Amino acid sequence: MNGLPETAFFPVPIERFSATPFWINPKHHNSLMEAESLLENLFSGFSKQRRPFHNLGIRTKLFTKPFATKVEWQEYEAQVRYIKAERFLDPFSSDLGSARNAILGPAHYKGVGRNQAASRPDWLHSWGGMTSEEALSEIVLERLISEAAPHLSVPILGGFLYDEVDQAFIIRDSNFIRCEQISAALPHKTQSHIYSSLGDFFSGLPSEVWHQRTIDGFASLFELGFFHNSPTLGNITVDGRILDHYSMERFVGSPEANCLRCEIGFGQNVPEGLTTEQLWDYISREPITQARTSLDFVLNQCLITQRSFDHLAVPTLQRDQIEDQLRSRFAFAGKFLVEPSSRPLHFRSLLLQHRNSETTIYRSDYGNIIFESGVSQRKPVIRTMTRLVKFAQHASHESKIDLYQKFLDETFTKFKKDAVDGT
Repeated sequence: MNGLPETAFFPVPIERFSATPFWINPKHHNSLMEAESLLENLFSGFSKQRRPFHNLGIRTKLFTKPFATKVEWQEYEAQVRYIKAERFLDPFSSDLGSARNAILGPAHYKGVGRNQAASRPDWLHSWGGMTSEEALSEIVLERLISEAAPHLSVPILGGFLYDEVDQAFIIRDSNFIRCEQISAALPHKTQSHIYSSLGDFFSGLPSEVWHQRTIDGFASLFELGFFHNSPTLGNITVDGRILDHYSMERFVGSPEANCLRCEIGFGQNVPEGLTTEQLWDYISREPITQARTSLDFVLNQCLITQRSFDHLAVPTLQRDQIEDQLRSRFAFAGKFLVEPSSRPLHFRSLLLQHRNSETTIYRSDYGNIIFESGVSQRKPVIRTMTRLVKFAQHASHESKIDLYQKFLDETFTKFKKDAVDGT
């Protein structure tokens, strides 16, 4: 999806840095070959000596000195080439832009190093890289969604492991616009271009139904057992597709059981080292400051696309209308979509009712309590992935590639078998 002006992007300095693919999406060979050709043209004189898809490695190369002489800058400029990354224009955005990404034609790189947008003071959002575990997780979750609902996910084209450092990156299809890139201040001509692109994506349907289509898509994902536990303006596209898959969950079982996944916030962080029984006691006596379920995350996704469509003057549904639709679509929704003022006592009561059932309760990294009911299909895969990456730490580069390829092949085969068996 195109249509944004050059001012919606910023230049990213890159250099060649060799990498080996551990997974290539067979449906997108042509896009990767096009990106490889563009990269070779960009770095004229670079000798192509490797097999197809083995020439796609890049990383960012920022000038790090606080002051530069003209000679130093000229030497630096001779080493790098510039491609682009997204600038975030929505005034609610907490980031300046895509801090570890870069775009080259049909290829959207993720995890190729810090760039000029890496301005947040926390390591997680500013370190620039991608671990092997994150890359594997992105690929697995994106494939799961693509198998179930291909029109609701931005496809990943390939996963790569750097040859000289123990880090990975992925390449996904660049044909999307993040909600975070949309602003009411966009020039009218740009809005018209985006409008036209959205019309193509929604197969010529009138703009009055675009927001409804994204709502239907998010609800469909939830019915299939998927939900995003960290929906933001940056990881949802304007047309309602999932962009960042690392925060996706997939549960096996009824949507109602999945909905019992709750995040409970307290006025202060939950103390460290509490047992499961102590966590339950904490819930029963401490004042709750916030409570969110997986259905709230579905609602948040609908509100995110609503915001972007409002910027583009596209007709949208209001929050109460969206909630009414979710209540109509999911018979149990009334238990969860309750008035904010009644939530603390309501959720305490709801959770304590399930104290003796098959549930999981634990303390999150952010000091809140996470309550889960239902069986996560993602977690066993992630545990296996974590053990695999740990096991591969001291393996040779070639062995890591083989291990990751085998893991993905076996995982995809199992998912397809489960889908056929209906489990």
